[in-house]
Amino acid sequence: MADEVARTQTRLHRDIAARIKVQQALLASQEQYRTMFNASIDGLALWSRDGAIVGTSLKRNGNVAKPVDAERVRLLKAAMRPTRKPSE
Repeated sequence: MADEVARTQTRLHRDIAARIKVQQALLASQEQYRTMFNASIDGLALWSRDGAIVGTSLKRNGNVAKPVDAERVRLLKAAMRPTRKPSE
C-alpha cells in the first residue's frame, strides 16, 4: 500500500510539474504575441469569430492615425473586413 501511495504521489508531482511548465510556456507566448502586436508599425485588428473587433493596435501605434474610438471602429470595419468567415 505504501509503495502505491508513493508511486501515485510521484505521478501527481510529475503531472503538476508538467502542467506548470506548459502554463509558463503559454504565458510567455502570450506576452511575446502581445508585445509584437503592441509594437507593430502597422495598424492591426483582432477579430472574433463572429466578426466583431476585439482589439486594435491603433491607440498604441505612433505610425497610424489616431481617430477617436467610434471613427477608428468605423474605419477598421470598412478597411479590414475578412475576405471569408473562418470555417466552423
